[in-house]
Amino acid sequence: MTNGGLARKRSAGALFVMIGARARTDWLPAALRRDANGFVLTGRDLPDWGRRRGPFLLETNMPGIFCAGDVRHDSIKRVSSGVGEGTTAIAFVHQYLALQQRKTESLPIENHFPMVPVTEQVRRGDSP
Repeated sequence: MTNGGLARKRSAGALFVMIGARARTDWLPAALRRDANGFVLTGRDLPDWGRRRGPFLLETNMPGIFCAGDVRHDSIKRVSSGVGEGTTAIAFVHQYLALQQRKTESLPIENHFPMVPVTEQVRRGDSP
């Protein structure tokens, strides 16, 4: 264990290691909004979205860019939560891409898990 560069040995019956308590987001684009501690803002935590549709729950201020896990503002710093958020983010990516294909932005901000209607063309398996 180190504390300020000083190595110490401790005996312990069990050990819990917590990582992710400090955001390491310096490498991300400066335009990506973060809180005072460097954690990425998403969804309703964005102060000024400025678009017709509300942001998806895990969407950053950069439309189509999603954030999940420990680096997200107000996330639950647990592996299982990060995995769940990552899975949810994939669903949002699909919905975002469907919106782009339809060229519409009509989802209300209150809708945390918007469902994009499946077009008849997609049901039949036709190419767009």
